[in-house]
Amino acid sequence: RPAALPVYLVVNAVKDLTLPATRDTLVKNAILAQFSGENASPKAQTGTLIHAGQYFAPVQAAIPAIIINSLFVGSTASPTNPSLQVNADKYPTLTASDIVVNWV
Repeated sequence: RPAALPVYLVVNAVKDLTLPATRDTLVKNAILAQFSGENASPKAQTGTLIHAGQYFAPVQAAIPAIIINSLFVGSTASPTNPSLQVNADKYPTLTASDIVVNWV
């Protein structure tokens, strides 16, 4: 069985106090749903390339007024890459605690 590959995402968005107080949770839930294929999107899995760009639309749908400056994905905390290749000997995992939302 392939080994787990923890995936980390960082979302940098414009600080807007008019957004819902639950904005962090909304962003994380949208990303988790996209990652797991819950919204009719392909599930992140072994042998795939995870693009940070595929998470913009779900986050925007969850909070239409959000302005996302950047989104990064990687296999270490504080990622700075636009994509992550998941090799055949790994399977990607993601938890809410591995998603960081920065309001700048």
